Amino acid sequence: MFETVKEDVEGIEMQVTSGAFPTWLQGTKYNNGFGKFENCSADKVLARCPEAYLSIRYTKAKPTYRTFNGTEPPFTKAEEIDTLTHPFKTNDNLNVAILQLTTSGRMFGVSDMKGFNEAQDNLDYVGGLQLVEKNKPAISQLPILGIDVVTCAHVGNTLGDKYVYGYNYLLIDGFENDLAVWRVDMTQPDKGVGSSLEREWMATVKVPGATHVSYMHTFANTKNYLVFVGTAFQYNIGGILRYTNILKAMEWHPEKNNMLWVYEKASGNFIKTFTSDAFWFYHMVNCYEDGSKVVMDINTVDYRHIETAFANEKLRYDYAWEFEELGREKPTIRLVVDTAADDGTHFSPEVYVGSQLEWKALVVTPLFLGEYRWDNIVKFDVKSKQIVATWHMEDHYPGELIAVPKPGAEYEDDVVILVTMLGGDYGTSYLMAMDGRDLSPIAEARAPFPLPFGSHGCWQGADRSRGCFLDLRWESFMWGFP
Repeated sequence: MFETVKEDVEGIEMQVTSGAFPTWLQGTKYNNGFGKFENCSADKVLARCPEAYLSIRYTKAKPTYRTFNGTEPPFTKAEEIDTLTHPFKTNDNLNVAILQLTTSGRMFGVSDMKGFNEAQDNLDYVGGLQLVEKNKPAISQLPILGIDVVTCAHVGNTLGDKYVYGYNYLLIDGFENDLAVWRVDMTQPDKGVGSSLEREWMATVKVPGATHVSYMHTFANTKNYLVFVGTAFQYNIGGILRYTNILKAMEWHPEKNNMLWVYEKASGNFIKTFTSDAFWFYHMVNCYEDGSKVVMDINTVDYRHIETAFANEKLRYDYAWEFEELGREKPTIRLVVDTAADDGTHFSPEVYVGSQLEWKALVVTPLFLGEYRWDNIVKFDVKSKQIVATWHMEDHYPGELIAVPKPGAEYEDDVVILVTMLGGDYGTSYLMAMDGRDLSPIAEARAPFPLPFGSHGCWQGADRSRGCFLDLRWESFMWGFP
């Protein structure tokens, strides 16, 4: 599971050992995440169908910007000094998510800090994306008074929406801070790999407190709204400036409410600020509009998970005691936010699924050991609140799920699910295609050696202009599957 990738490869055909991939399934499945545990992180891409080919690239050496929990080997003293004396340089840490920013198909690695890092089609590293900023708040352009420091690992566009949305915090003079929304027009004129893209800044909203801002891994993106859930798990701004390891600057404040900021796409403004009970999460299962309401199904997580999920020096060893308690009582919740409610309204979530849905059913991350059954794939109906299909194979462990709609699909489960599996008795990893209706296997193609589990990824069809279909963990709503 945590074995370093053996080597860089390009276009190695994977042996189809079972079934046949549908002939219409033409494209590339990208994964982004750990590749090398001893020295640095890497990106990988898997695979093209109906024949399956494997390409792997170590696209960047050890990042020299801030990371969540350090690197192995650690920063040298010179690297640490360079990072701390240039605190707001663009992030070069690639290994959280990967996304498409243009209809021409350009792909970028991202993390939870500002910046986009581009690779060629063969995964050769290009460099950081240069952005032409439009309507950026004037205060943020000053060298000291306004700095945009952190953003979100998950940005994306909804079906029929040509914009990719995201956010940055603007830290303003230590007295107040802003949450700023921006968007990138995927259809803008594009000169190709390595060229700059325009980013348009839309609106800002004041966030409470001068010393802390919420860590947000994702946000709700529906047809008409963006909803940002500012949780009680927060960055200590002073700590960000003092440490190269961001984790040292992160704090849990359960005495605080979560903040909810609602941005309206039509007006281009933040229209409401609400609150909710305190909880923390990485991902959403589902997100959709019901009249004036935005419905969010959220997998809550113990904030301590991040302390182990990004600890390279522990993941490969017997640290099960750190994992056993995390998430045991953390449920999947439904948070319904009525955009028509009065400003300042407090919303309490409904607990509608007990603990472990994220680990058992949606296969969010295969990091939980001990009692957790992360060798299952479960299809869960959020309306009936029932498990309707299950896949299990002894000693086989799935990574993230990506759903690719079948041609002419009319129902949300009329998809082929693609998942990279680690086959214990196979002694290697393989790509599996499954039927979304009943989770029955369609085809398998084996890699020449085991692959570490990735963080996030997407499926880019042969028609790149449609953008990427992202992993089922939360992004399915982006593509019209409410």
